[in-house]
Amino acid sequence: MKAREEHDKTLQGIRKTIEELKAQAPPLPAGEDRKRPHSSSPSPAVSKADQHLEEKTIPVVEERPSVRKELQQTGSIRFRKRVHEEDITVEDSTSQEEVSLQRVAVTPRYVDDNPPAPRQEGTTIIIPVFEEVIEKQLILVEEVRITRHKKHAHSSHPLTLKKEEVRLNRQPTSGSSTKEDPEKRDHL
Repeated sequence: MKAREEHDKTLQGIRKTIEELKAQAPPLPAGEDRKRPHSSSPSPAVSKADQHLEEKTIPVVEERPSVRKELQQTGSIRFRKRVHEEDITVEDSTSQEEVSLQRVAVTPRYVDDNPPAPRQEGTTIIIPVFEEVIEKQLILVEEVRITRHKKHAHSSHPLTLKKEEVRLNRQPTSGSSTKEDPEKRDHL
């Protein structure tokens, strides 16, 4: 339908162009024939029927396809999502660190200007404790020993896990010839 309309418009354009060219042509002197511009009199070999023929320009027209695309709904998809819950038991091991504190009495002795610093022996940290006497000298009276002990325990914790399932079903629109094959449903 559109190709025919374009064809008709092209022909109208050609006719209009011919008319414009005729209107722009200079007028011929009296007695000259526009049909045969190079000869003032017909040649004897030309018949009278040929003298009445008018020279015409015939447009050559070519049709070309016009392709266009349209979106057309052929169906729709309906999906359902379900959440499944599953109770499971998770095995886990934990560790716990405990600290024991032990006070050890030492023989009191005077300490010089450089008192002993805290030290570590294995997993035990030894912190010296001082006391000032009236003479304002440091006397070592005891040591505090801090030892770390690790305990490992095995425990179980109940958990509920959730898992989602999506099911898609293609729904054809009215007028669509698409039929759904139940075996070809999409499962996610």
